[in-house]
Amino acid sequence: IADLMVVREDFINQHPDVIKAFIEGWLDGTAEAKRNSDLVVKLFMENESLYKDLGPDLTRRELDNVKWADLGENNLMFGLDGGSALFSSIFRQAGQAWVRRGYIRQTVDPSQAKEDRFLRKIYRDHPVARVAKEHPVMPIPRSQCDAAVMTESINVQFAAGSADLDPNARKILDGVSVPQTFSNVHFCVEGNTDNAGSPTDNIFLSERRAKAVVDYFVKHYDRDIRRFTAFGNGPYRPIASNATEKGRAQNRRTDIKIVTDR
Repeated sequence: IADLMVVREDFINQHPDVIKAFIEGWLDGTAEAKRNSDLVVKLFMENESLYKDLGPDLTRRELDNVKWADLGENNLMFGLDGGSALFSSIFRQAGQAWVRRGYIRQTVDPSQAKEDRFLRKIYRDHPVARVAKEHPVMPIPRSQCDAAVMTESINVQFAAGSADLDPNARKILDGVSVPQTFSNVHFCVEGNTDNAGSPTDNIFLSERRAKAVVDYFVKHYDRDIRRFTAFGNGPYRPIASNATEKGRAQNRRTDIKIVTDR
């Protein structure tokens, strides 16, 4: 879950530079926390008496249960790249539950309960967003891919650090058979990586993996590129644990969703 900060609206309007700087600092801190767990343990033990008393080993085990929400997780929560936003669905479900329990009388639209303009600006200026903007393959919006009716899903895996299709990957793609004459068929191609290396590099690598699949279909099967939407998730949508090599291998993949219009 992304980090949620509650701030009064008048304070936001009076001090936008402070809010933006705080969010940037928070995101930098979460990214560093993922890279350097030893530093996190050290800082917690130096600044929180509870963790000082627990000792380094138990502190580390406790912090293993903490989810450090970086820019990628905030993107998934708020749909900063144009994709579907988890916040809206979570907020609506929570509101309906609170009404049933009598905590509130009526629900509030999610747009009235969030302030994501600072996050959106930070995301637009981030290298991840620039990569997506400079290398687009997106005839339909990503949000439409998320909402489409899925008819089939194919998974293609890659070697570590590579966007090259090996013989097994090409064999899988050769088995994808959808006639060109189906006017309502679209391919949503999502590249993914494990969590090794920097998030920015992994976003770029996942984009390359998605586009390698698109290129294969276009070049070898004369597919219409307008039928494809390709994008990269980087390490942010794993299907297995990154704690093992087997799990990391499963996460180094490109998912192909064959979808039809509603």
